[in-house]
Amino acid sequence: MSKRLACNHCLYALALALLGLFCCIRLPSLVLQYAIIPGIDRESQGWWAQFSKPTRPLPVNGYEVFLPAARTIALNPDFKRVTTWIVWIVPTDSLYKIQFSAEAVSRVTLDGRTLLKAAPKSQSRQVEEKWCRLTQGPHLFRLDMYNKDGGGWFSIGFLRPPLMRLNALQGDMVAVLRSRNLEMWWRFMRLSRPAAWFFGLIAASALLAFLLPLTVTNRWYATIVTMVLILVPALSIPDISRREPYIGPVIHRQLRQKNPRYVFIGNSMLWSRIDDSLLEHLLGNVPVYSIVNFGGLSGIHYLALKYLLIPSGIRPRRVFIFFRGTTLVEPTARTTGPYFETLIKRITPAPDPVFERLAHGRVTSPAGIFQRYLDVLFSVQKNRKLVRDTVNRAAFWLSVPGTGKERRNKRNQLHILVNRQFSLKNVGAGTDKESLRSSSKGTCDFNDCVATSFLPALLDLARKHDLSLVFVRVQERPPDNAPVRDTPEMKRFMADLRSYLLQQGAGLYDFTGDPKLPLSLYGQGDHIEDPRQYTPIFYDRLRGFLQ
Repeated sequence: MSKRLACNHCLYALALALLGLFCCIRLPSLVLQYAIIPGIDRESQGWWAQFSKPTRPLPVNGYEVFLPAARTIALNPDFKRVTTWIVWIVPTDSLYKIQFSAEAVSRVTLDGRTLLKAAPKSQSRQVEEKWCRLTQGPHLFRLDMYNKDGGGWFSIGFLRPPLMRLNALQGDMVAVLRSRNLEMWWRFMRLSRPAAWFFGLIAASALLAFLLPLTVTNRWYATIVTMVLILVPALSIPDISRREPYIGPVIHRQLRQKNPRYVFIGNSMLWSRIDDSLLEHLLGNVPVYSIVNFGGLSGIHYLALKYLLIPSGIRPRRVFIFFRGTTLVEPTARTTGPYFETLIKRITPAPDPVFERLAHGRVTSPAGIFQRYLDVLFSVQKNRKLVRDTVNRAAFWLSVPGTGKERRNKRNQLHILVNRQFSLKNVGAGTDKESLRSSSKGTCDFNDCVATSFLPALLDLARKHDLSLVFVRVQERPPDNAPVRDTPEMKRFMADLRSYLLQQGAGLYDFTGDPKLPLSLYGQGDHIEDPRQYTPIFYDRLRGFLQ
C-alpha cells in the first residue's frame, strides 16, 4: 500500500511539474500577447530609450526619449547607462541571424532571453551574431548599454535566408512601446527560463523516483532506464560549436510556396542582373526564384542545386546557372577561408563527399560518414574541439610574462602580431572579387579540366532529377566603353564548353560582346548598376529558354 501511495505521489509531482514547465515555456508569448502588444504604437517606428546614472552632477537623474530605429543609437555622454526598448514585428516564420555592434558594455535580450553580449570592460567595437528561429508577429527587444565614462553607441540588424544581407530594424517592421510597466513584464519574461529549468528538474526527479523502484524487480525496465539515463543527457547537450545552421528547410519552404517555373543560381553577378519581380511581370506573372550565394563559384552552385533546390521537391522548367570566364572548371576556387567555410556550412546539412573530393581532395570513408552522423546526434562530440581550443587560447594568454600594465602591453603587441600574420590571409574572402578576366591569366584547356570540375556532377544531378540546365555566361566589364572581345584561347574554351553542354543536353548563352551592354550599365566591377535595366535584355535574349 505504501509503495502504491509513493507511486501516486510521484505521478502527482510529475504532472504538476510538467504543468509548471508548460506554463513557463508559454509565459513569454502570453506576456507578449496580452501585456506588450496592446500597448505598442505602430505609427512610431523607433526605440524608447531611458537614460540614467549621470556621469556628473545634473539636475535630473535620468530622462526618456524616442529615438528613430533607422540610425545608430548613441549613449548620451552625460549618462552612464541607457535601456532601450523596441518591438520587432517579424515578417515571417524563419531563421534569422541577429547582428549586433556596440562600443560599450552591452546586452541584448529578445523576449526576455539574453541573445547577445558585448564583452565586459571593453571600449572597442564589438560585433556579435546569433541565429534564432522566430515566429511571425511582434517580439520584444531590450538593449542595455553601460559606459562608466558616458558615451558609446550600438546598432542592430538581421540577416535572413536566402540572400543573407544585413537589414536594419526600421520602417513598419518596428513599433514603439508605450506601456508604463515594461520593466515588470520584462522581468516576468526573464523569470520563465530559470523557472522552466526548475520545473524540468522536478519532473525529471519525479519520473526517476517512479521508475527506479520498478528496475529492482524487472530486468527489462532496468536496461531501458539505464539506456535513457545515458542517452538523454548526451542527446540534450546543446551544440556550442557555432556551426552555421543549415538554411535548406527555409529555402525549401519558400520554393514550395512559390513553385517557380524558372530558378536562377549564382552569386552577385546574378543578384545585380535579374530582378525577380520584373521578370515575373515580363513573363506574364510566371513565378521565378533566385538562389544567390554571394561570392560563390561552381562548387557553391553545385551545393546549392543539390541541397537547396532538389530537396524542395519542385521541378522547374529551367534552372539557369550564372558564371564568369572559366570558373565552371575551377573546382577549388572560392572554397576556402572563413567566409566560404561559413557559407558552405550554411547551405549543406553535412560535409558532401563529392564536394570534399573535388574542392579539397578529400575522400570520405564509411567510418567518416558514421562519425558525421554521431556528431549530428551527439552535440558533445562537436563541442570537444571548441572547448579544447578555448582552453588552449586561455593558456596561451596566461603564458605571457609580466604583471600589470607591462603584461597588458605585451599581450596587445602579441595580439597585433597574430592578427597581422594570420588574419590577412582571408581578407576580401567575403567579397565578390572582380579580377577574373579571361585575358588576365592563362586560359586552361577545357577538355583537360572538365573531368576534375563540378560540371559533370552538376549535369549528373540534373539528369537524375529531371532538371533542364542552362548556363549563362555574364559579360565582364567593358574596357573604356569598347566592346568586350575574347582572346583566341577563350574562344576555343567557349566552343569546347558549348559542344560539351550540347552533348549533355544542357543549354548555354554567352552575353560577351552584346551591344546592349555598354559600360554605362555597369556599377562596381562586373556588377550591373540596376538589375531592372538588365532584366529586359535577359528576357529578350533568352526568350527561347523562357517558354
